[in-house]
Amino acid sequence: MKIVFISLIICFLGGCYPRQTHNNIYEEEGLLSVFTLDEIPVIDLEAAIASATDYYYLSDIAKRIEYIPLEFTPENAIGRVAQVFFTNEDIFILRMGSEATICRFDKTGNFLNIIGNIGRGPGEYLGALYFTVDTTKQHVYINSNWMPNIRVYDYNGQYIRTITKDYTYTAEFYYFPETSLLANIGIEVNIQDPKSFFLLIADTDNNIIHKKKYLLSSIVSPDQRVFGYSSAFQSGTRLLLTEKMNDTIFSFNGTALEPFLIIDQGRYKIPLDAVLSQGRGNNEAFDPYVSVISIFNETPQYVFLTFFLRQKMYLLRFDKLNHRYTTYLTTREEGMPVNAIHNDIDGGLHVISRIIPRYNQLARIIHSFDMKEELTPEYFSKSDAIDMEAKERLKNLVQTLDDEDNPVIMKIIMK
Repeated sequence: MKIVFISLIICFLGGCYPRQTHNNIYEEEGLLSVFTLDEIPVIDLEAAIASATDYYYLSDIAKRIEYIPLEFTPENAIGRVAQVFFTNEDIFILRMGSEATICRFDKTGNFLNIIGNIGRGPGEYLGALYFTVDTTKQHVYINSNWMPNIRVYDYNGQYIRTITKDYTYTAEFYYFPETSLLANIGIEVNIQDPKSFFLLIADTDNNIIHKKKYLLSSIVSPDQRVFGYSSAFQSGTRLLLTEKMNDTIFSFNGTALEPFLIIDQGRYKIPLDAVLSQGRGNNEAFDPYVSVISIFNETPQYVFLTFFLRQKMYLLRFDKLNHRYTTYLTTREEGMPVNAIHNDIDGGLHVISRIIPRYNQLARIIHSFDMKEELTPEYFSKSDAIDMEAKERLKNLVQTLDDEDNPVIMKIIMK
């Protein structure tokens, strides 16, 4: 299921390399204008690829990094993390594994409480894989993949009520406080043999507002038009949605799906035959085409998109105010196994997989042991940093960590 819902995979990158000369994103050079089609902005993907600069850096898209060590107690030991949700005052962490509970911390990382309990009794839940938060009412919605319901708790972990749903399996889960709507993306049938996915918008009593169905590419026939689900992103008060084999990025603002941005893929748009070949394990059929266009992040001014072409990853920054865009291409430096966004802000770890997108910010969960293992004095001696004071603070933080401590959140604030 994770393969179907993949939106961004950037593998681990360790080590350092010298900073290269690269274009500033605010310069006129490298910026391309879009044209409109019935007032919908349209980006020419072929032109975007042709104009891509050689490399982009974290300072191109982010303005600062904050590190939040999560307090360790026997009650809240965190191994692998499934999901993170930030509010202005709180941090919610969903742990993976048999103890898939949600831990609540304050904004500085102090442990506060557990949300709900694992079990089959009243007010308990099993197999929590996704949750979302109502920051207005201070409610936490837990969507269980093993029970046909959504449990609702307050911030202190006290059970409030249960919302009965008419489906079981969920892949992504969002809440919109302005409209009190829940957005679910999930599977309608047996998870062992899925035939379709759906986007479902409903209120908190499960009254359906909008529903859209997607066929899996592996089961479609050549005479069927494919709108396979690709990725979603909660952007402020709306949901942005991309679809496989569709040039349009949609926005749901509380009433309907509306076109938001068109990426004219031209000769890079994957044909149906290649989709069907890939479904049979023929990955080479994908090589000449853009496989997935995903929403990487959004800020008040920009939307960031990522896409892969011939095993290279591109980042496209679209200016919503001026309708202009810049495209960046990651490169593999000598000794580096994969692409990644180089952290030139404080010289710390790079942006890799397990990046958690949130409106106007990104987050990476770093285990204390890994942080101490990677960020050695030798590493810092070779890494470049724009903010030397931030680099010193990071070095001091690493020295305070123990191997058994809870993870540290690397919180990246976007420009």
